[in-house]
Amino acid sequence: DVIFWFLGSMGKTYDLKHLIETTNEIKSKNIKFIISGDGASFDEIKKISKNKNVIFTGWCDLKKIKYYGHIADIGIMPYTNFSTQDLPNKIFDYFSFSLPVLTNINKGDCLKIIKEDKGWIYDSKKKDSLKDKILEISRNKAKISYFSKNTKYYFDKNFSSLIIYSKFLNYLNKFIY
Repeated sequence: DVIFWFLGSMGKTYDLKHLIETTNEIKSKNIKFIISGDGASFDEIKKISKNKNVIFTGWCDLKKIKYYGHIADIGIMPYTNFSTQDLPNKIFDYFSFSLPVLTNINKGDCLKIIKEDKGWIYDSKKKDSLKDKILEISRNKAKISYFSKNTKYYFDKNFSSLIIYSKFLNYLNKFIY
C-alpha cells in the first residue's frame, strides 16, 4: 500500500474539497489516505468522502502524529489557489518524518526544494492533475523511497535540532565575544 497523509487545519488555507473529490475517483485498494486535523470544514469534507480508503482521524495529539508520520509514505500539501504560501512550515513537518510531499505550490523556495527530488507538484487548475499524480506516485515505490531518503538527508543537514542549536549558538557568540 501507498499511504498519503494530510495533517493540518481544515479551514480556508487548504483545498481539501478538491483532495477528497479526487480520492472519490481513485478505485485502487492499494492507495490509502489519512486525513488528520480538525476545523470549520471537517464535517463538510468528511460528508463528501465516498472512498473507504480515506480515514479521518480528527484532531491528533503528538503520539498519534508520530504514529501516522511513521506509517505514511507521502505528505500532502493541497493549498487553495488564493493561498500565498511560498515555503510553508508544513513541508518541514513532513520532512521531519522523511516524507516527500505532493503539493500544488509551484513557486519560490518550495518549488526549488521539491525539484531537488523531494516531492511532486500537481496543477490544481487542471481537473485530473492531482489524480494522475497520485496514481503515478503509487506505481513507483522505488522513487518514493529515493525521495524519502532525500528528504531525510535534507532535513537532518539543515533543520535537525543539533544543526539549529549550533547555528543559534554561533549567532549568539558573535554578540558575546
